[in-house]
Amino acid sequence: MSNEALNWAYEQNLKSPQKPVLTALANHANDKDTAWPSVETLAFETGMSKATVMRATKKLEALGLLSKKMSQSPRGHRWFNTYKLHLNINMQASNMQGCTEQDSILVQQPINMPCTKLQDDTQTIIEPSMNHQDIVDLYHEVLTELPKIKVLSQKRRAYLRATLNSYPKARVLSWWQGYFEKVKDAPFLLGQNPRGWRADFEFLIKFDNVLKVIEGKYEKAT
Repeated sequence: MSNEALNWAYEQNLKSPQKPVLTALANHANDKDTAWPSVETLAFETGMSKATVMRATKKLEALGLLSKKMSQSPRGHRWFNTYKLHLNINMQASNMQGCTEQDSILVQQPINMPCTKLQDDTQTIIEPSMNHQDIVDLYHEVLTELPKIKVLSQKRRAYLRATLNSYPKARVLSWWQGYFEKVKDAPFLLGQNPRGWRADFEFLIKFDNVLKVIEGKYEKAT
């Protein structure tokens, strides 16, 4: 993964499905800004159909944000798409005077996300984020054993923002899929412990606890 490519993808003023597809491609990019995930992989990571992914990549290519070519495996057994991201092209909401509702809609970010000044202080963009509700839905889908949440409160949103800001890898929905599956493989978190305690959504999204889970603290705990 190229952090530079990922940050670039977050900053682009795009709507769905182009924005999530570009972000997923950036998450696969190497240090030469090249990626070659299959359409099936992109469809899985974005939760979109293969047809939607193909339309999105075609649109991104038309916008000049990437170029795509067919490549052949070394042994010639199969062909696959190679994507080159053009980090010198930017489609940002420039010269924004403040974080208004209109600005938030323009770049498809939550209104309550803080603004970040660029280094040259000539423009303001909304801090990279993602749809918090998508994370909740994924939690309910993967972790059926754990308590459901009915309200995505401001407190819970704050926990999510803190984790997203502290851990850039978490800014892609596919990362949360893997994270929740890791939780599912930890019996301790599912209630198999002396107290019968089960983790809940708030526990799992707090950054300190996220680190404990991904570092394997609960894998063999009983």
